[in-house]
Amino acid sequence: MSTTVILQFILISSYSSCNAFKCCSKRRKTRTMSGKRKYIEKTLAEKAKTLQDLDSGMSMRTCATKYSVFVSTIINWKKNKSEIISSIFEFTSLYQKRPARVSDNGKVIDERVYEWFANARCRNIPVSGPILQTKALQVVANIGLNDFKALNGWLEAFRKCHCI
Repeated sequence: MSTTVILQFILISSYSSCNAFKCCSKRRKTRTMSGKRKYIEKTLAEKAKTLQDLDSGMSMRTCATKYSVFVSTIINWKKNKSEIISSIFEFTSLYQKRPARVSDNGKVIDERVYEWFANARCRNIPVSGPILQTKALQVVANIGLNDFKALNGWLEAFRKCHCI
């Protein structure tokens, strides 16, 4: 089966039943207030649609403008086309930007720390970042893990995940 047929099957089956394409296809700002380029990660569905447009004869410049990316990004996608197609079959969702890297232990830690956080907020106890980190270390000690460190990156991901 050719890659074009695979891409068409994926796109037809995913876009017909999901409204996520409408939200994903809007133009996005690629520059911040300071004038620097902002990194915007595209979903596998957007990459697949771009590759399908390239196969149908659309120029790279037109695709780059249509999907708000640089021409060099389109060139990289075209070069890594087989990897993108194989990733589509591996991931559970076309609209997932990256596979989740949270282990089972990480989920347990997050759940217990969030339960504690919710209870503390219900009792009007102010909770800061270092308090969350120490609570996470206490949870890890209770579970018996040795390889977990509640660093600032963990705290950022925890806050982002739970909208804190």
